[in-house]
Order: sequence, then structure tokens, then C-alpha cells
Amino acid sequence: MKLTLTIFILIAMSILNVHAVTKTITTDDFIVQYEDSTENYAKASLKILQVVKSNAIKMGFIFSNKIELHIVKSDKVMLFVRGDIPNLITWEFKSMTDFLSPEKSGGYNNVYGLCHEMGHLCMFNILNGKNNWMTVDDSEGWANYFGSLMIENVYRDLGIKVWPDQHDYHASRGIQAFLKNINANTSSKEKGFYYCSLFWYNLSSRIGQNNVSNLFYTINLSDINISNSDIKFLDLLKANKFDKDIIADFQKNKRYLLVVNTML
Repeated sequence: MKLTLTIFILIAMSILNVHAVTKTITTDDFIVQYEDSTENYAKASLKILQVVKSNAIKMGFIFSNKIELHIVKSDKVMLFVRGDIPNLITWEFKSMTDFLSPEKSGGYNNVYGLCHEMGHLCMFNILNGKNNWMTVDDSEGWANYFGSLMIENVYRDLGIKVWPDQHDYHASRGIQAFLKNINANTSSKEKGFYYCSLFWYNLSSRIGQNNVSNLFYTINLSDINISNSDIKFLDLLKANKFDKDIIADFQKNKRYLLVVNTML
């Protein structure tokens, strides 16, 4: 009877997809929860997040709470943040293959993905939910630029060996690769994403990387919303003394950046 019950429990656990015990790494700045089979990747992720946070703080971004990373088994492959939980990064994976280099897994996750999601956190923490005026392309374009910028810092501080499945993420996702990818892309379907990525790069180059956070603070205080985004964002560009060509380009392509209430 006991043997039969044991077999039944094991079968039930398999059916219910019960996995290894969840472990936690806690530091002064981070909480990383993971299944023990992913421990090497969890530790590497923590190192990357530490470098990104340190450099984001130098740029003027703030983090009032500990940042959490949850690595969980799922039927999906996703690395994401939610605007309503601005200090949580969730990494869902199907199998251990999903942690391998992009060349082997076919995904963009791991080193760049973590940097990318930290870009969303930096923005969400300042805007505090006041970003309904941003298109998805705008938000993702910012995170794309920020993620590529942070790759430079991670590569400098940790080298390509930081990830257990070693690969040259700097060559594929650093700033030079970022610019090359934009210049080579001609897809009209993703034009908005690439335009917004380049917009944030150009804006950052113009006002200085360490002043981008101040721009987000100004946006937060300016009550920018879908009823006035085109006017107020243009005012921000003028206040930062952007030249006429940049302002003209913004006027031409602002639909990629801004959500405008067409009912008004």
C-alpha cells in the first residue's frame, strides 16, 4: 500500500510539473529567487544586475526598494517587468536550453535581456506610472538603447566570461552593434521601434548620458499625458536647445514616440 501511494505521489508531482526547491540570494540591493537547477545563471544574473544598478545610479536613476529577480519554470520563455510592480524582473523559462547563448537558444535573454529590463525599471521608478503617453515602441526603444549602453559597462567590469555559457554578448549587443543594427534595418513593420531606439541614443548624446534621468524627472513633474504629449515633449526639446533638424525630425516622426488622443 505504501509503495503504491509513493508511486502515485511521484506521478502526481510529475503531472503537476512540480520542480526543484526555490532558493533565494539576498543582498543589500537585490533579492534573486530561482530553482536550484538554475543557480549558476542566477548568480551570474546578480553580478550583471549589480553592475547595471551601480552605473544607473551614476546616471542619476534611483531605486527606493530592493530589486527582485524571479527565475521560474513556465510554459513560456519571457523576461519582463510590469509597470505596476516597478522593482520586479521576472524570467520565465521552459528548459535549461533557454539560458544558453543567443546562438544556441535563439533568444535575446541573459546578459542583454537583464540590462534591457533594468532600463524599464529605471524609467518606471521615476515616471511612477505616468507614461501612458509613451508608445510601446518608445518604451522598448528606450530600454533597447539603455540595455546596449549597459552592455558596455558589464563587458568592461565582468568580461565575456560572466555568463556560464560564454559568448561575446558585447559584439552582438553593445553600442556599436546597436547602431549597426539600426542602420541595417529597413523593415517598415519595426520602423517605430528602431526610430525610437535611435531617438533616445541621439537625445542622450545631445544632453549627456547623466542628464537623461533629469529629463525623466522633468517629464514626471510636467504632467505629460495623451492630451498634451506632442506639445509638452516639443517644449522639452526646445528647452534643451535641440537644433532645428532634430526638432523637425521629431515633428515628422512623433507618432512613433507619442500616444495622442485622437478623440480630442
